[in-house]
Amino acid sequence: MTKRLFLSIVFVFMFAACSTLRTEPSYKLSIKKNWIRQTTIQEYIGPKLINSMSPLIVEDMVYQGNAFDGFAALDAKSGNLRWRLNIKNGVSSGATHKKNILYFGANDGQFYAVKIPQGQIIWTFPTQTKTVSTPVTDETSIYFLTGTGTLYALDLKTGKQNWSYTQKDNAAISILGNPSPVIDGNLLYVGFSDGTIAALDKNKGFLKWERNLGVPQDRFHDISTTPAISGSQLFVTNYSGGLFCLNKATGEILWKSDEGGASGAFLHNDRVYYSAVNGQVMSLDKNTGKILWTYKLKQGVGTKPVFFKEMVLVGSSEGAVDILSSSTGKLLKTYTTGWGVSANVSLKPDTDDVLIMSNYGNVYSLHLSWLRPQQQWPWEDLL
Repeated sequence: MTKRLFLSIVFVFMFAACSTLRTEPSYKLSIKKNWIRQTTIQEYIGPKLINSMSPLIVEDMVYQGNAFDGFAALDAKSGNLRWRLNIKNGVSSGATHKKNILYFGANDGQFYAVKIPQGQIIWTFPTQTKTVSTPVTDETSIYFLTGTGTLYALDLKTGKQNWSYTQKDNAAISILGNPSPVIDGNLLYVGFSDGTIAALDKNKGFLKWERNLGVPQDRFHDISTTPAISGSQLFVTNYSGGLFCLNKATGEILWKSDEGGASGAFLHNDRVYYSAVNGQVMSLDKNTGKILWTYKLKQGVGTKPVFFKEMVLVGSSEGAVDILSSSTGKLLKTYTTGWGVSANVSLKPDTDDVLIMSNYGNVYSLHLSWLRPQQQWPWEDLL
């Protein structure tokens, strides 16, 4: 073979190769660990706990309770401990903030108002039992639910009780989830452990309407999750009964999905997402209840799906955090914390960071990003 012929063959091959150089983006989801921090006083090695409080992010701080010994304030950037409150049996329900004050109920039978960023206790209110919900506020009051089925309304500044409403449950056992009230205009919507969803006047606590969604022959009737509202629709998951779409003005059932739910529904555009008690994560049409896709967790029951940049993040009570495509339910990535995740994933505003509370009592700060591999020549796959 002459040198000229050899160079010609090489030139033709290189020209053909250039024309087939991969230019189509092939993105891969990357998870980078920013930091991990323990929230307990010392490493917890006892029986498995359910840490169901989601991390609360306020400016440059992360506030996190654990179900063992207290409540911690962490630096959002480094995870370093700023301060902590030692609380017997810890904090299982969520926290909220209003005008530089944190509000949360603890497992010691007290409800707390704490000044931030210092961590100074301003007032406490005796509930005599654990608080099971993340509190919600309006301009003057704070509302939360306890494990005995009592909904309290307190004055934000003083902690004085405005009113209370109790829904009695005669069941011997129930699922103590995080059924937070939802404020909509002058009404509060809240679910109870006996399977009742109720609409109450938020100023006086008067009952407007109620509907029981439980299945009588089933062991658990609980509405142990927070209702979701979209226009005239109210979405509620019941442990035994399924996902219900109700008319929020009357409580009339518009449609239902048969798979019971242990976590609340999340709404995005024309879809509703929720985790079923059978381990499935489901996406349904918001107006008809038609199932669009399902995804089966490897083990355990899922947390409330959280929407993040066309993805859905779901923790598993016995496994990992799965990241799914919101449109198809396809698994994109998995991150394991060990011992499972019972708290909803939290999003750090204006960043690509997410925070996870594990059942070990550790907070994980993770950075999510899409990486595009370098362009490759066609023959590199053969190497």
